[in-house]
Amino acid sequence: PMSPGRNAPREQPSEDDRSRGVIGADERVRVTNTKGFPWYLQCYLSQKHESGYYRGTGCAVTPYMILTCAHNVYDQDNNSFAESMTIVPGQKQYSPGGSVYRPWGTRSAAWFRCNSPYTSGGSWAYDYAAVHFEYPFWSIATYIPVEFDTRLSPGDVLNMAGYPSVAQGSRTFGQWYCNGEILRAYDRIIHGNFDTTGGNSGSAMYY
Repeated sequence: PMSPGRNAPREQPSEDDRSRGVIGADERVRVTNTKGFPWYLQCYLSQKHESGYYRGTGCAVTPYMILTCAHNVYDQDNNSFAESMTIVPGQKQYSPGGSVYRPWGTRSAAWFRCNSPYTSGGSWAYDYAAVHFEYPFWSIATYIPVEFDTRLSPGDVLNMAGYPSVAQGSRTFGQWYCNGEILRAYDRIIHGNFDTTGGNSGSAMYY
């Protein structure tokens, strides 16, 4: 599992963040056509906590909800939920340092849903959450179906898309894609060879 690091949107990542989770060469691919499925469902998140502003990733699964990781919405150090969160589906950036486009606009989180095992100091096995917003993104009508109790096995390949703070050696606010092979699968934890860096927290892993 990726270490749950968080990066403030306006901060330059540390050297540790540049290499965290990258296995060998960084094989992630920049997504430039975020108006296509499933890219427009991958959401850039900017959240304000008591300790500052942070970034992460979520995935829209209904017109009014995204799934993400719990540490994007709940700070275990301060025992508090985020004060606010901006949700940006399909955000894109064509090149390092280039303009950032938000073709679907933004929404603000209305409320968060987490689980008591995590808020009481639980482990990564319970690091998941839902973020609700009041108004849908009007042009988005298709969502990734969620299936429960899926059986995963070593050798299965999963896809992952999200918003790492650094990819291919450069600071980025765009969406990046990779896939990887499952090495070990448990009830709540997957070990696999995926390239990730801070900001990928909450990224969807999907068939």
